[in-house]
Amino acid sequence: MTEERYLNGQFKGFMGPENHNWKGGRRLVDGYWYILVSNHPYTTKQGYVCEHRLVMEKKIGRYLTREEEVHHINGIKTDNRIENLMLFSNAAKHRHYEKTLDKSNRYCLLCGQKTYTDKKGHERWYFYRDGFICQKCYKIEKRRNK
Repeated sequence: MTEERYLNGQFKGFMGPENHNWKGGRRLVDGYWYILVSNHPYTTKQGYVCEHRLVMEKKIGRYLTREEEVHHINGIKTDNRIENLMLFSNAAKHRHYEKTLDKSNRYCLLCGQKTYTDKKGHERWYFYRDGFICQKCYKIEKRRNK
């Protein structure tokens, strides 16, 4: 559907497929796929919703609440298959689940370190390509990619 955009009564361009920058209504933000949805109660200011939330909503047949969180079982934020998603009623339950995961078999793909513990004694791992990297390497990569 083509929608014209006006600001203070002046034509400012087209929204949607008629816009020259249109990329299909799907964008990657912080590792998550966002989908343009026109009639969803919990969209961003730009009208997007996380794809994993939409997949979970379709499965359970209702909108998720703001408190509910969807977890990616394999750690890959772009893998939004329903069999890879797990629903938590709130952030506290999600954090508790994360703490119970066995991370002993992880090693950093960049430095090869078997376990990584931050200053507070917590293990911090970040998904990277087909594995994980430690927090130290994550910070280096983040600086490098700016």
